[in-house]
Amino acid sequence: MLTKGDKMRGDNMSENEKALVPVQQKEVEFYGDELTAVKVENGRVYVSIRHMCESLAIDTQGQTQRIDRHSILSEGKGYVICIPPVASNPPSFCALI
Repeated sequence: MLTKGDKMRGDNMSENEKALVPVQQKEVEFYGDELTAVKVENGRVYVSIRHMCESLAIDTQGQTQRIDRHSILSEGKGYVICIPPVASNPPSFCALI
């Protein structure tokens, strides 16, 4: 799920955002595709925005901008560190589901 090529990487994180650390991950079906969902320490579940957009064949950058502009949706975004941790992979932009 969380790959080096992810356009919405941790380098887009603001200074006051902290990357979330997953405690569990699971493959879930999403419109016929497999996505990796991750549960973080507070019990919330996130999935990669890029992978959801690819599954739906919609533009990731445009959807990310819409999420950032939306008062409610922007509260559910987060950056999640990959499992297993890989030093070269920054945290991925994910949505709370």
